[in-house]
Amino acid sequence: MSDVKGCPICEGKESKAWSDKRCEAHDVCDDCGIKRKDVIGKSVWGTCNNFRCIPCEEKRKQEKYDNFQAKHQEEDEFYDDRGAICPHCGNLNEPDCDSDYYEDGEHDKQCDDCRKDFKLNTSILFTYYTTKT
Repeated sequence: MSDVKGCPICEGKESKAWSDKRCEAHDVCDDCGIKRKDVIGKSVWGTCNNFRCIPCEEKRKQEKYDNFQAKHQEEDEFYDDRGAICPHCGNLNEPDCDSDYYEDGEHDKQCDDCRKDFKLNTSILFTYYTTKT
């Protein structure tokens, strides 16, 4: 029986956010099923559904890295106009408001996901649009 009133899983509802309060039986790592109470004192990684324990998050990152390296081992340059693709794991590192993503030139960066270092070359391009008045 639920020890948290409104546990979406106990009530047969789809849990749509990590912030949904869950009973102890359903407050588990998305990957391995360990209960949150059993990882007290240790960090957890929030997910869209609930959480992932640190060992499972590290395993996810390593698998992502290995898969990306296997597919792109001959490539050393990546381009995307939304942000910087990490050349190690393929994560899209999106610019924040106050960053050198908006400054022309070469920058030393660290991936938001795998934490490996890479070089970012930013090239600023201006486009002008006109209309008749």
